[in-house]
Amino acid sequence: MKCEKCGKENKKNASFCKFCGENLLNPEEPLTLSFMLKSLFVIYVLIFTFYVAYLALEKPFQDFAYGIATKY
Repeated sequence: MKCEKCGKENKKNASFCKFCGENLLNPEEPLTLSFMLKSLFVIYVLIFTFYVAYLALEKPFQDFAYGIATKY
C-alpha cells in the first residue's frame, strides 16, 4: 500500500505509514473552501450575538454594580 503523504510503500494491511506515520486506512480530506466559509460565518454570527448581548446587558449591570457600591 502506497502512502499518499510521502509516497513510500508499506505492507498491504498496514494501518499507518512506517515512514511518516500517516493514517493509511482513513486519510484526511483537505478542508474545502465551502467548509471554511461556513465556519467563518458561524464564528462571525457568534461574535455578533455575544456583542449584542454585551451591549444589552452592560447598562443594567453597571447600574446594579453602582447600586451595590453606593450602599456601603
